[in-house]
Amino acid sequence: MRTRFYGLPGQNASIMAAKWSRRRHVAVVGSVLAAGAAMVAGWTAVGLLIGAGGWWFARRSHHRRVRAAAGASAEAQTATFLKRARAEAVLFDVGLGDTDVDIVALGPIAAAIEVKRAAGRVRVRPDGSISAGGRRLPGRPSRQAIAASARLAGLLDAGVWIDPVVCVTDMVGRPKRLQVAGQPVTVCAAASLPRVLRKLPRRLERGEGRALAENLANGPDPSLRRSRPL
Repeated sequence: MRTRFYGLPGQNASIMAAKWSRRRHVAVVGSVLAAGAAMVAGWTAVGLLIGAGGWWFARRSHHRRVRAAAGASAEAQTATFLKRARAEAVLFDVGLGDTDVDIVALGPIAAAIEVKRAAGRVRVRPDGSISAGGRRLPGRPSRQAIAASARLAGLLDAGVWIDPVVCVTDMVGRPKRLQVAGQPVTVCAAASLPRVLRKLPRRLERGEGRALAENLANGPDPSLRRSRPL
């Protein structure tokens, strides 16, 4: 059965990157104009304060833009491998209330996949944090994937267990399956993801994955329109 794809990989992250880029531009231009006006008026201290605040916000916006752009790139890279996963349906950026999950694969497996851009050997700590190549990744990706799988199961409301997966794009070594907070989590590289998904337990009957994907795509999130095959 040919995989159907819904949404676009990295769409939410790309939107966030563009938003932070605009905010950085506004911060730079606005602070320069306001600081200049204050100094011309003789309020040197105020002008310096405005300039420092604008610099801080612009720097913060730049870092967030870079992180969001890296996330979008990681999701796009991972998506290129998903045709080999043999899932009935793959959805990108599925909204889960105040958060989302990067990738959902349905039929006959059911998986919620968090994608992180990093390279090197991976270490997963008991608290759910992950280090790759000696660098600790932001947040706790393992716990993120567990929380996303639980929320997705509630959203689907089909009594289906969702397997949490963390994809570290350029991870070195074999996939890891371990327990975090009493829950099984799989951590793998993007190139290994299709094989990992094919080996997950069967959670759905034939055709059920597509039906659930259609329900999600026809929900309130317009970004989950069906996309062209990758």
